[in-house]
Amino acid sequence: MIPLFKNMTEEEIHLALSCSGAKELSFKKNSYLFHENDLPKYMYLLREGEIQICKDTPNGNRIIMNTFAEPGTTFGEVYLFLSQEAYDVYVVATKDTKVLCIPKEFFFHTCHKSCGHHEKVIKNMLGILSQKAYLLNKKIQIISSGSLRNKLIQYFLQTCDDDGLIQSAMTREELADFLSVTRPSLSRELMKMKGEGIISIERKNIRILDFDLLES
Repeated sequence: MIPLFKNMTEEEIHLALSCSGAKELSFKKNSYLFHENDLPKYMYLLREGEIQICKDTPNGNRIIMNTFAEPGTTFGEVYLFLSQEAYDVYVVATKDTKVLCIPKEFFFHTCHKSCGHHEKVIKNMLGILSQKAYLLNKKIQIISSGSLRNKLIQYFLQTCDDDGLIQSAMTREELADFLSVTRPSLSRELMKMKGEGIISIERKNIRILDFDLLES
């Protein structure tokens, strides 16, 4: 289910997209969907591929704010409702990617026909914004945890399943950027935790072996 079209029929979705003037665009791997300081014009919905929302620090280091690969994920919507005029992040395609671009004007008012499907999309957008705020709060909890180990513990506890498995879509370099640490520091800390019997490392995945030891 695509959150933006929750509780909508296929006909309602088609009518909403037609009403909005949405268009589909394709981007090659490593190309930019938009740059920092571009003006927000669209809400983006991922059809296929993968994108990363990034920001560069003054000394040139990249911070990965988020990675999206799930079809139906929306991004860029927060900026449509801010008073600031331009993006302060950029988005890059990490794989060949297709996105649906919905003009921002569609979300500010219903059309002259007062279409029910239009109202449903706006209501669903409010739910998406609320969920994004919640996830941002969770990331703040990770980043503000202090030491690298504490950041990793928070990340593991937030993302593991009931069996303690963390199936990350991020590479080690991307995880280091996400946590705002260096790749060598991340690798050293992971190996220490593995050596202490807290976790096991299974290629890209990580498994928590001892929750009591991890939380202590």
